[in-house]
Amino acid sequence: MFTQDQLDKLKQVDMDSVTLEELVDINDVVIDEKLSQMKRLESYLEQIKNPYLFRHGKFMIKVEFNENGESLETLLGELIRQAAKEALI
Repeated sequence: MFTQDQLDKLKQVDMDSVTLEELVDINDVVIDEKLSQMKRLESYLEQIKNPYLFRHGKFMIKVEFNENGESLETLLGELIRQAAKEALI
């Protein structure tokens, strides 16, 4: 699991400082629904490397959150559920 300092550094990574090929494609992330929610989150973070900057096919995705919005955990949980649902289709 990441520390807060590590997450803060990952959040600051500039899209112009990386190439598309360096990023993990979210389509390659596999979530085992049999795991607990915490273990699924840990697995997701391990696989995606940077939850704030990744790719989806040929697109680079930069995730930013509003301080008054939903928590990262809530949003990542939704992302994991959606990815698992799409994998079953």
